[in-house]
Amino acid sequence: RVVKFGGLTVFDESEDGKVRWTARQEMLRTMLLETMRFQNATHLPPLLDSWDGTSQGTYMWHMIHIDIQGTYKPGTPIRVHLITDGVDTHSPVPLRGIEGMDALQKNLREAGYRIQWNIILLLF
Repeated sequence: RVVKFGGLTVFDESEDGKVRWTARQEMLRTMLLETMRFQNATHLPPLLDSWDGTSQGTYMWHMIHIDIQGTYKPGTPIRVHLITDGVDTHSPVPLRGIEGMDALQKNLREAGYRIQWNIILLLF
């Protein structure tokens, strides 16, 4: 499974029409590929094309939490390969920021998940 997570900051104008803007964080989740046998020649080009940076932010730890709990049963060994180009900027506290990884791991471990993490940070 390849899932693209992102965050989007939307600015809403106040209801009375005055110029007071409030930022609202939204999460974006797109299933890019679900296969049991990844084939470079077939699967890689569309994945690379879809990594376009349009999400404006990183909504990562919370979305991974939702995805794992919605897809896998506790006790099932899971291997997560995470490729990211930034720090989580949109997840709710305590999952926001670099410390969010610790909160995510603790929560999933307490829920009975067994996960091997492989994290790749892309620095541009």
